[in-house]
Amino acid sequence: MPGPLLVMLFVVLTSVWGSSFFFTAIALDSFGPGLIALLRVCIGTLVLGVVLVALRARLPAPGRVYLHALLLGAISIAAPFLLITLAQQHLNSSLATILVSTTPIFVYVMVAATGAGGRFSPVALVGIVVSFVGVASLYAGQDSLGTDGWFWPLVAVLCACLFAAGNVYTRRFLRVVPPITLAFLQMAAALIFLAPAVLATEPFPAAAPSSLAVLAVLELGVLGSALAYMIFSLLIQTWGSTATSINTYLQPIVGVMLGVGILGEVMSPSGWLSVVVILGGVLLFGTAAVREAARRKREPPPPTGF
Repeated sequence: MPGPLLVMLFVVLTSVWGSSFFFTAIALDSFGPGLIALLRVCIGTLVLGVVLVALRARLPAPGRVYLHALLLGAISIAAPFLLITLAQQHLNSSLATILVSTTPIFVYVMVAATGAGGRFSPVALVGIVVSFVGVASLYAGQDSLGTDGWFWPLVAVLCACLFAAGNVYTRRFLRVVPPITLAFLQMAAALIFLAPAVLATEPFPAAAPSSLAVLAVLELGVLGSALAYMIFSLLIQTWGSTATSINTYLQPIVGVMLGVGILGEVMSPSGWLSVVVILGGVLLFGTAAVREAARRKREPPPPTGF
């Protein structure tokens, strides 16, 4: 696929996922958090299934790929979708976007831990430390968070960790599965996990949901799930885990603009200071990661033998 088209898809992915927190905030006005996660995954699975049929794509033969897809659906879709939606009952969408933007740092740590990502550069290490100092400073008090405690910001950071694990796992075990097939399999797997849990514990809303909330759920299902995971799977297989995760560096720009500009979300001055520290650390880390990737590409390949 041509480079410019991949860049365009990268921008689309950044915009769609950056706005997901905004649309989740709207949907929460009419739907419970579990139902939002379930509807999002259900719509995503249906759309991806229709695309599979239209393209006459074949599913893989029975084997390990389905076990990998089940695990991936649990750790990268079902659990983080449910947890981040629960967290957004207590966090504004701007703060949720910023906390999840730490995903690339976890990707880098996981890749480096496997020995596939090289050593940490000093700048990358500084960026990691600065980011987590910013996250820790959010817990100084309820007022700085603009929320009702420290627990839910920690849940948002856990979601970033889960997204990172799914990112690395996809690259490691499922890089040869076609992107549309991979997106469908993991979305369907997430539906298997979410449907019984949510239907058994969360009732449907007694009142009719607002039109805006319904549109928000449709956006989360069609764009934020089906389209986003098709693009994500393609970029993972083409660019790799670390490069693809860089889209989350830019998501806070979209999320904060929508949250502050349209939803009128506010944080205290100390909260904004913590946000600036987090983003500063993420940018430091991102700059170091991009430079390191460019350096490795310039290096000559190692000798192959005689």
